[in-house]
Amino acid sequence: MDFTLTDETGQDLNPEGDGWTLGEYGGYILVEQEVIELFNTAQKSPDTLTIGVQFNDIKGKGGSWKLDVPIDMKKAKEVAKTVAINREYTSPQGVVVKLDKLTNVPSNSLLSLTTSWNEQRKKEYQSMAENASGELGDYLNRHSLAYEILDENGKLLAGRDDTVLDSLNGIRKNAVTITTKGEGDSDAMMWRWWDGFTPFADQKKVTFKLHSIYMNELATFQGKLSLDALSKQPVTVESSGSRFTFHKFHLKTNDQQEKIAGRYEVRNKGGIIEFEALLPKDIIYITEWSATDETGKTYRVSMDNGDGEYVRDQDGRVRIKSALYINGLEKQPKELTISYAIQERQYRDVDMEVPIQLGN
Repeated sequence: MDFTLTDETGQDLNPEGDGWTLGEYGGYILVEQEVIELFNTAQKSPDTLTIGVQFNDIKGKGGSWKLDVPIDMKKAKEVAKTVAINREYTSPQGVVVKLDKLTNVPSNSLLSLTTSWNEQRKKEYQSMAENASGELGDYLNRHSLAYEILDENGKLLAGRDDTVLDSLNGIRKNAVTITTKGEGDSDAMMWRWWDGFTPFADQKKVTFKLHSIYMNELATFQGKLSLDALSKQPVTVESSGSRFTFHKFHLKTNDQQEKIAGRYEVRNKGGIIEFEALLPKDIIYITEWSATDETGKTYRVSMDNGDGEYVRDQDGRVRIKSALYINGLEKQPKELTISYAIQERQYRDVDMEVPIQLGN
């Protein structure tokens, strides 16, 4: 099938033909096309959109079929209220946050923004990437954020937070995931975001407040474990500011599904080590694990990140109680050196507050 999207004058609004997705739902073909990227404001969208569908085969029967479906946009445009913001801030880490606009419709409040690196940060990334191979370099090119939308009394109306779990900051609120989108240009090191929330258009004024910037960095943690010693008592390792206590190592000797730490499901043979950890100040997430035995053989390791317990101490440091699964480990080695290569740091030294006037 071929699809087109035109305005009332017949102009093709999507000449590249990109963005159409097809899926099956209840015996029907469900077709979706995001139009938010095609219009900068509600005023620029046409009064009528026409979707054209053309295909030349139905179950092996050739032919030519075409269907035009007009969509009246006038009512949607009447209730859409867009507030231009156009405010930009550069964090001390070199992350540029630019608020574009806020669009309110009866079902949604949609904040449009972009994030990017400044020139200094681009140079720093390129230098770091030279010392990191493959996927590790991709991690270093990523950043994420957390922000709050506050009412006139400072009460939290909505919030985005890119941490692993809500409990770390407690500001993620009222997100509408179906209207939350993002796209990135890794070469330009720029990302565009459309964050949807349950509507707050009844407010006269709201304030955007940047809470945190998150950035990945290379980690150097290594913990050498004697598995004989670990079978008798827990082993504590301190490395690179982290403190890990490993315990309860055992081999999974079959291919049946098993839950480790009561949560994370694994199927293949391998080794399982439960642990508790205290991460360095401002580090909130760790990933890219590996394990190497005394012969130099390296194994892929996965951590129960999804359901692992992440909590903050009173001093703000993050504690984890979770488990590692060492894939393919079929017999107990004498030693294992456990390491992770990437850690995510949270920066709170940001200062961006933008008032947004919604009504009189």
